[in-house]
Amino acid sequence: MKLATICYLIDKDKNRILLGRKKYGVAKGILNGFGGKVEEADKSIKDAVIREFFEETSVTLIKPTLSGIIHFHYQDVSKNACAYIYLCEKWEGEPKESKEMEVVWFDLDNIPINEMGRMTKFGFPHFWKRKIFW
Repeated sequence: MKLATICYLIDKDKNRILLGRKKYGVAKGILNGFGGKVEEADKSIKDAVIREFFEETSVTLIKPTLSGIIHFHYQDVSKNACAYIYLCEKWEGEPKESKEMEVVWFDLDNIPINEMGRMTKFGFPHFWKRKIFW
């Protein structure tokens, strides 16, 4: 099973959340958090989420907090994955668009759930409550 990460950046002072819109591939146009595969070089899953977030946004996460774990099961078991979901409220740097993801701030009271992928729509209300789930 592949290990992956997803992180959502929360700016409480401005009542907003940073989401990414995928620029290409199967998920093109879909909103999500930022993240990706855990690599062998990563010392931990938390290190992987920090690395992936930086690669996609140019932002360095400070103390991302684990909020949930989602298991993705497919008929083709080689595609199965386990995603560790993080929330983060402290960071360094300004979010910048990457080759892979557009960066978009949304008001916390108006998060466009309908523009998210099927699994994100399912999981988002759970980890948004900041209760660990899996």
